[in-house]
Amino acid sequence: MATPEQEFILYVIGSCQEALDRKYAAAPISVRLSKQAFIQLALRSGVAKKQERALYKNMQNLEERKFIVYENKHLTLTGKGHKWYEQVKKKMGPYLLASRMIDTNVIAFMDKAPTMFKNL
Repeated sequence: MATPEQEFILYVIGSCQEALDRKYAAAPISVRLSKQAFIQLALRSGVAKKQERALYKNMQNLEERKFIVYENKHLTLTGKGHKWYEQVKKKMGPYLLASRMIDTNVIAFMDKAPTMFKNL
C-alpha cells in the first residue's frame, strides 16, 4: 500500500502525464515531467506539506517499488503505477467533479436559490 503522500505523488504524475498527452496529442512529440518540475509543482501548489527532501525520498521509495520509473530525466508511471493512479483517480473523481461544478456555477444547479439580506 502507498502512503497518502505517495498517492499524491502518483496522482500528480499521472494527471500531468494525461494533461501533457492531451495538449500535445496532435503534435509529433512526447512531453514528460522531470523530477525537478514535479518537485516545484508540488511545493508551489501548497498541496505538498513536506520539504523537498521528503518528496524525493517518497519518490525514491515509489521507484524502488516499481510504481514510477525515472529514465532520461523524465518521470513515468509504470504499469503498476498507472493501475494505482487509476484507483486513486476513481476514488477522487466524485470530489473533483463536484468541486469543478461548484466552481463553474453553483447557482445554475439550483432551481431556486434562497436569498436573504446579510446581517450588517
